[in-house]
Amino acid sequence: MQDQINDATLEELVFEALRKARLAVAALRKGMFTCSAKDDAFISRCLSKLEAGHILGEDVEGTLDAVRRVLSREIEKETFETKRVFDGYHDPEFGDVGRVFEIPVRTVRGDDLAELLAQLDGLSEARNAALDRLRAEKEVRKRI
Repeated sequence: MQDQINDATLEELVFEALRKARLAVAALRKGMFTCSAKDDAFISRCLSKLEAGHILGEDVEGTLDAVRRVLSREIEKETFETKRVFDGYHDPEFGDVGRVFEIPVRTVRGDDLAELLAQLDGLSEARNAALDRLRAEKEVRKRI
């Protein structure tokens, strides 16, 4: 992924960020997964900037963080427990070799919300890559 970002033009990076914004907005609008009308209205207001294509504005990251907080709170409500999972193998001489990690056990709604949260994270990464490239190009132009 990093090589693709390094080889992409600024136009391609902005295109990818816009595409991810469009997909995230569509997914959020489709479900409006929150449990309160207040949260739905808040997310709707936040999404209006993204729908208009204003993904490079200074206030967008704050908007995305606010939506993430709402989704994270809802995901917590939809998580039953955590399950311990072993990732590794059994060595006859040394015993179990690997790591144990915990995965959340959620409702279907919780899994859907987690997927939306991952989409927002992908949007943030694409947006930040475009902003970094834009800043770099501005710096290069100043020096020339």
